[in-house]
Amino acid sequence: MVKLIATFLILLCLNILTKADSISVLNNHIYPSVVGTDRGVWLIEIGSKMCGGCQEFYPEFKKFANSFNHIKHGVIYVEDDDSMKLINRFKGVMDKGLPALILIDQQDPYKFKQLMFGNVLKESELRKIVVPLVKDLKMVTGLYQRVPTKKGNDGKQGVKSEEL
Repeated sequence: MVKLIATFLILLCLNILTKADSISVLNNHIYPSVVGTDRGVWLIEIGSKMCGGCQEFYPEFKKFANSFNHIKHGVIYVEDDDSMKLINRFKGVMDKGLPALILIDQQDPYKFKQLMFGNVLKESELRKIVVPLVKDLKMVTGLYQRVPTKKGNDGKQGVKSEEL
């Protein structure tokens, strides 16, 4: 029992430490406890830290991730063996190049729909693909986007939620 609790705490800490804004950095050890136990909507980029297209796409993915409350976002980097073990569970996901983008099935964390491969989409193009798909599949009810508001008297910019 102590080992189980210790393992859970380590995984929890790893997940907290590997968060990059609203994007979770995932690997074979973290994925089952984070995505595998969460029946929410997960959009995951598979990329490389050395890939020019991946580096170009990541800021767009980050913009998209920071805009939506009801979609969870992750990234799996190909650089290490542990991540490759996870990527290999997603059959054929890298066959057409990187970056790749997959939408995870809510019932089975190892089933997916591939949305992008080998090209770089802008945040607005990503929105046109993902939002209708999530709505059509009825993956979430009440899909909201975070929208910046005008700066207040205190000079701080606020954020409001807007239903799509």
